Amino acid sequence: MTSILFKEWLNRLNSKMKAQGRRILMLVDNCSARPPVTLSNVKLHFLPPNTTSKLQPCDAGIIQTVKAHYRKRLLRHILVNMDEASSATELAKTVNILHAIRWLDLAWCSLKVSTIQKCFTKCGYVSSASETVESAEEMELETFPLDGGEKQLLEDVSWNDFVNMDRETGFVNPEPETIPLATQPQDHQSASEDDEEEERSITTKEALSQAGSLLNFAEMQGNVELVNAAFTLKSMLEDVKLREAGQAKQTGIQDFFKSS
Repeated sequence: MTSILFKEWLNRLNSKMKAQGRRILMLVDNCSARPPVTLSNVKLHFLPPNTTSKLQPCDAGIIQTVKAHYRKRLLRHILVNMDEASSATELAKTVNILHAIRWLDLAWCSLKVSTIQKCFTKCGYVSSASETVESAEEMELETFPLDGGEKQLLEDVSWNDFVNMDRETGFVNPEPETIPLATQPQDHQSASEDDEEEERSITTKEALSQAGSLLNFAEMQGNVELVNAAFTLKSMLEDVKLREAGQAKQTGIQDFFKSS
């Protein structure tokens, strides 16, 4: 996030609220990328410094739940692709920035309204008639739905530990000029098939590859409806792949990442 992007986003939101005849108050974390902006239908209220853990609903469980949905997508990717990779390093190379953006978008869209409401209540913005919201973050993780294959892959690693694997990991924000552009996945199959070759059955792996190409095409066209349709198709094919994988003995994630 930069101050320029923040202002552009705020102006779009303000135009939307103006068209709907609404005026809203937005709670904003103190950050140099979020400068004060005066708008007609959106009023910014900046939270005091060093109070985000107590007053910021995102820190009260929203980010944690989004991260859980993101990790579930990562698990799903591992399950679908681990049979085609000979090592953890090779498997890691199948994930790129574009994957991360897609998964994060899906993770946010998977967030329930009730989760956001609980986090606002936990921070004291909404009066609660009960005391069941104090552990909203832990409750979301405890009841998080995992498929059989995902549970089997985790094996001895708890879901909570997997979601929070990077909690103690430090990071450094790269300079803008050092951020690499997401490259388009290379076509792994040659188009030089013999025209006279008999029609054969398409494997799940091939169907997934073609669905991925369709998704890339939709994104390059900037067609949101086509992107959503292509992503739905790819997700359905991933379900097929997961069911196929579930029929075989699944290795655990710790075994897979052990050096051979």
